[in-house]
Parts: sequence; C-alpha cells; structure tokens
Amino acid sequence: SLLFRLGGFWAVTWLQALCGVATVLGIHRLGTRLYGRRAGLLAGILALLFGPALWYEGWLLPTTVNLLLLVVILTLTVADLARPPGSSALVVFLALGITLGLAVACRPQNLLLAVFLFLWLGWNRRSAGVGFLRPLGLAGLAMILTLAPVTVQNWTASGELVPVSANGGVNFYIGNHADADGRFSLPPGFPSYIGQLQAATRDMAQAQEGKSLTWHQISSHWFARGWNDLTTDPGRALGLWLHKARLVVSWREMENNFVVRWVQRHAGPSGWLIPSLGLLWLLAVPAIVALLRRRDLGDLTLLIPLITVVLVCLIFWVSTRNRLPLLIPLAVLAGASLADRQLWKRPVHLILTGLMAVAVFWPTADREGAAFFCDVGRIHAQEGRITEARATFEEALVLEPDH
Repeated sequence: SLLFRLGGFWAVTWLQALCGVATVLGIHRLGTRLYGRRAGLLAGILALLFGPALWYEGWLLPTTVNLLLLVVILTLTVADLARPPGSSALVVFLALGITLGLAVACRPQNLLLAVFLFLWLGWNRRSAGVGFLRPLGLAGLAMILTLAPVTVQNWTASGELVPVSANGGVNFYIGNHADADGRFSLPPGFPSYIGQLQAATRDMAQAQEGKSLTWHQISSHWFARGWNDLTTDPGRALGLWLHKARLVVSWREMENNFVVRWVQRHAGPSGWLIPSLGLLWLLAVPAIVALLRRRDLGDLTLLIPLITVVLVCLIFWVSTRNRLPLLIPLAVLAGASLADRQLWKRPVHLILTGLMAVAVFWPTADREGAAFFCDVGRIHAQEGRITEARATFEEALVLEPDH
C-alpha cells in the first residue's frame, strides 16, 4: 500500500512484473538444481510462457508476490535437504520462517503448506535427535514474528484476535453449499459484486443467528452451514469433491478475478501464450511417476505444494487463482519430462499420460463469466462508456440469462 501511495498503479505493476521475472528465474534455478541444466531451462521457458501467471501481474492482488514467495520457500527447503542430517544452517531456517510468514500473510491457505513443510523437514531430520527442533523452532518463531504486524492490525481494526483472516468459513461455504459446482459459485442471496461480500455475509449471519456476532463467530457460522450441506447429502459431497479433483487438472481456466476468454481477447500477443495448466499436467506425468519411484528427498519436496494446492481446491473451490501455485512444481516436473526422452518410451508413462489427458480435456459446463462481465460493465458505466457497458452486460446475459 505504501508503494501504491508513493508511485500509484504503475509502480505496483512494475514491481509485480519484476516479481514475475524473479519467479521464472527461480523456477529455472530450482529445475536446474533438481534435474540438470536442460530441465531447468525448459522449466523456465514453460513458466515464462504461462499466460495466466503473466495476466495476474497486471492485477492489484497478492497472486504474483505469492508465487515468488513459494519459489523461495521451495528453494530453501531443497537446499536444507541437500545437507547431511544434523548440519542444518540456522540462517536457512530463519529465512524459511520469514518467507513462510510473508506467504501466509499473502495467502492464508499457505498455512497448510507451512504445516506440511515443518512435518516434512522434521521427519527427514529425525535422525539428528532433538537437535532438529532448534532450526525448526527458529523457523516457527520467525514465521510467527513476521505475521505479528498483521495480527496487531486485525486487533486494532476489529478488537478481535484474528491471526491472519476470518474469511475461511465464508469461503468454505461458497465452495460447498448445496448448489456449489466446484468453482467460485456464489450461493443464493449473496451479492454478485465481490466488494460487498464481506459486509453482506456478516449481516446475513447475524440475521440468521438473531444476535450480534464477532468475526470468529461469523466464520464459524458459515463453516457450520457448509459442513451441514455436505453431511446432509454425503453422495452429493463425494460427487462434488470428485468434480473438484477433475477441475484441478482441467484444461479450462476458471474465473475468480477474471475470465480467461475475455483476457485473451484483450491481451494482444500475450493471448497466444500457454493458456492452461492442463498442458503442464500432461507434460509432468512421466516425471511424477519417476519421482515416486526414485524417492529423492529434493524431488519429493515438489509434491508438498502439489498436494497442498489440490487440498485447498478440494476444501474451497477451483479457480485459476487458487490453482496457479501449481505452476511451480508442474513447470519443474514438465521440464524434467521434456529433458529426458527415455521417460516417454515407457508404456506405463504413456498410459498414465493418456488417462490424464482424458481428465484434462473432459468437457466442463460453460457457466462462468457473468459476474465478471457485470463488474466490467459497471466500470464502463461509471466512466461514462455506456455503449461498452451495454455490450458487456449483454455478454453476461448470454452466459447466464437469469443472472
């Protein structure tokens, strides 16, 4: 926010562009360290040409910074695992804790990644005895202290002890309510304009409970509503989670903050970049299978963000923004697959890639986009471009006539 006040929109945009460049270089370095120079180069090229990551650099959102932080976290983790047990460098764990704290402040769901990383590092350093608790404790303390300003700000603003965010319950309900389709689909009665969502869900929760609620209570209320919808119909819940799992690997990019088709039409030459994470899933399959067979510690570390992001999508919903962190492990693994031709000569790899292709290209219902086009049309109208606003609203009605 300070940079925005000092330099405005373009200062933040340039900073995000630099973060994007650093992310690509980090993916290249990570791929080189794990699989060699050729694989690292190919991983960097795939990351460089990945359209959704580039498009998000133009939005005032933490998405781009989050990618860079995740690259740094994985690089630090792989660097420590390359050292002999009992010889962990405290400075690496200090940096890891600070970076994890920044990542959790950036995207609260990264707390799940932090838990998995601590368990992974602790398990692989258990031979050092209780000595491994020292670097892990340092990393944990650094993470807590890094998050402290966020917690203090939340306390000052709300009078409640909210470590990072109190939106988890609402997001859980959005992703799992009775009419949820696995994507960002607002329940009946929720405002279509996302800027009104927090106040509206607070008022709705208090009206349904018949009393004033704290932010913790509001989050708990919506979590209970979502859990009730899931447990009332277990068959529907299982079907929803299987559908989300398929959407995680789908070729189609799903909206949250933008509609990919709309961006591609207005992105000029960048609209021809790699359009979907589905391609990286296909290319990564042989390397994933080889990784599971080889069981190298550094390689297996790539599975932690992979599993974490998939779990986040299953718990909440699938969107381009939620699954974008998969770019890091998938680009590295896809680079490894492309660098080793022998991986493509094994029948089991080809069979599994074919099965993945079925999941990637399985058709999805074309419902997303109406809310986004309404937001764009509203902006056009506010700026006096009535013709553009009308055309955009008509696009929304084509997608969802009852919107």
